Amino acid sequence: MVTLRERIERLEEELRFRIWIREHRFFESLSSEELEAWAVRGDRPEREEPASGMSALDNMERKELQKLWKEDERKYEGRNREEKVFYILHGHWPEQGCGTNCTKSHEDQ
Repeated sequence: MVTLRERIERLEEELRFRIWIREHRFFESLSSEELEAWAVRGDRPEREEPASGMSALDNMERKELQKLWKEDERKYEGRNREEKVFYILHGHWPEQGCGTNCTKSHEDQ
């Protein structure tokens, strides 16, 4: 028998999963300039959610989507906002140091 607590936990997980899908569909629709403006200045682009069928995610099975979601959850687990913004701008985590693979250092050249 499933307890109320377990049912609530499952519903919360389902909600996080659905939010993840919606966010990723929206992110896919943005240009790199829009993404950078949002990351740096907090200027969230004012646009509608992409129509159904416009995202690569729309053609994936639920199991595939859940696998991607779980991988994404692990990737960002324990990271704060500043670390995530750094990752968006540089293409690596702060502790990895800026080197030849740093996207930010290539922009400055």
